[in-house]
Amino acid sequence: MIYKEKILEINKPWSKHFDRYFSASTIGFFDIESTGLSAARNFMILGGILLWDGKSFTLKQYLAEDKKEESKLLVSYFKELLKCDILVSYNGINFDQIFINKRFEQNLIPAKLGYTDEYGITFHNFFHLDLFALVRSCTNFNKFLPDLKQKTVEKYLNIDENRDDLISGAESVTLYDRYMSSRDESILNQILLHNSDDCIQLAYLTKLFGKTDIHRIAFLKGFPVFDNGTGLFIKSLKFRGNQLIVSGSQKGAKISYKCYEMYYRFELSTGENEFKLIIELDNLKDGYRILDLKKFPVDINKFKDMPNCKFDYLLLSKDDTINYRECNFFSKAMLLFLIKESRCSDEN
Repeated sequence: MIYKEKILEINKPWSKHFDRYFSASTIGFFDIESTGLSAARNFMILGGILLWDGKSFTLKQYLAEDKKEESKLLVSYFKELLKCDILVSYNGINFDQIFINKRFEQNLIPAKLGYTDEYGITFHNFFHLDLFALVRSCTNFNKFLPDLKQKTVEKYLNIDENRDDLISGAESVTLYDRYMSSRDESILNQILLHNSDDCIQLAYLTKLFGKTDIHRIAFLKGFPVFDNGTGLFIKSLKFRGNQLIVSGSQKGAKISYKCYEMYYRFELSTGENEFKLIIELDNLKDGYRILDLKKFPVDINKFKDMPNCKFDYLLLSKDDTINYRECNFFSKAMLLFLIKESRCSDEN
């Protein structure tokens, strides 16, 4: 198996809003190459990941020099993926992750990304941000672009000039077959370049959030909340009467904690690996949903610059109009407080 690693001197391309929602200890932009689309009949031949550790980017690639090395490749690559708090892909939920899990099964490897244990409990070791899913469901790109392929979206965002590779995924498979018979280093370099450019371009593709309402996306699709290694992954934010309900899963299954206060209730279970936060809002009046920030353990100063915050009251929605940023940031502030509280409770 061939292993390549190099530190890349590129600037962080995403915006401060992306950082507000998707900052973490380690972010991995990942992409795989396979001999075909069917995981039942084809092999994984190459796994690449661009790691951001908060300071710099490191590119890592694992390539099987023949199909017999697939098992070794899968195990090594899996270990890299599990180092990440957030994984970023382009159609990774519908292809890469499924393909990897199927190849684990075919190789009799007892591992799974986002696996379910014998008790039916699903453990999510990372937050998977699939940019293709966001482009498809949260933008209108399909109305004026010929397709939503990664390279097409890159061209629209004017980041295609960052690419050096000139081949497609299908051509990469053909080149791999040629490499296995010839061991030609120039062919190997073309395959590695195609994969590395796909990984690097994923980091630049985060610029698509500048073409969308990132606050609305985070409200609808969820986002992670991290504090000193403890992570909660928000899956759902919704209103029910005069309540805001925030629910999701825990990174791994580390802490069990319950908290029942006058204006909020929180349950975090290691058994089900899920959490639910119920926030009591002020009584509905004329379609308004309002929070009195003084009733909650949050830093009020962090909300005072928001246009929907007046006299320490935070307007979350009016009729059918939701103030997504206010909902998201308040939910995050509450969860950060509760993570700290649960950690203290666990230590005691």
